[in-house]
Amino acid sequence: MTITLERPTADTAIEVVIDTTNRIPVPTFATILNQLSWSLDEIDRTTRPGKNARVEWGIVEVSGSKSIHAWLAPITMPPSVDMGTVSSAARGLVSGLDGLATTPEIPQLFTASTVRRVERVSSSISKGRVDAIRVSSVNGSRSETVLTADTAKNAHDAVTGSRTSWGSVTGILDVLDSRHRHGVRAQVYVPMERRAVMIQASPEHVAKLKECWGQEVVAHGQLKRNSRGQVISLGLTLLEEHRAAAAVSPWTLLGASPNFTGSLSTDEYMEVTRGR
Repeated sequence: MTITLERPTADTAIEVVIDTTNRIPVPTFATILNQLSWSLDEIDRTTRPGKNARVEWGIVEVSGSKSIHAWLAPITMPPSVDMGTVSSAARGLVSGLDGLATTPEIPQLFTASTVRRVERVSSSISKGRVDAIRVSSVNGSRSETVLTADTAKNAHDAVTGSRTSWGSVTGILDVLDSRHRHGVRAQVYVPMERRAVMIQASPEHVAKLKECWGQEVVAHGQLKRNSRGQVISLGLTLLEEHRAAAAVSPWTLLGASPNFTGSLSTDEYMEVTRGR
């Protein structure tokens, strides 16, 4: 069986191969592709936080008998998005999946939400519905990883909080969802770590969250960490705009300690310092 809607273009697609000796229930097949597609969307938001047009991913080909091959590729490309950005999302997904196959930690470009999606995809293996799932970023430079029952366990452990503490995270505020069943949710992308932290807020914070959306902020509250010390989420108590300290010019410091060199002139002091 082969269903082709549109051939994927170079270096823009994800190939998903589902190995099975049984017939796959439709909900299981749909869950695998949906969760991977939503993961690509979340990685794109982490890669390009803020007010940016988004790529829409869709199924462009399905084929196979015992092994089912499905291709995910962009079906809507905003003019402002270049192919390099799309490729980085595909490669970031495969790289993160590969990391979770061996290590219970949140990969770069992933959020806790993305890791939970990986757990849902991999759980179809541990439940015996499929034998293995192979995911590849294809065309151009190809990379592949295999999801196993260990991937599901590592993903679960990576987003299981082992301790809490009070603190803050600094980054770009993105993703505002006031319809979530657990309250208002947002996301702060932390550039230094190339990861995003999920923010759980109450309705009283909505106005401030909307005001600061797309800006660099400092979010204060209760941090939940996994066994590796990574921040999984933050229960918001205070949100502030982050104002970077003004750069200090050497001229500002000139004369700050007028007696620092004693009776020596600047040239004489430098000669002594250099051991001449």
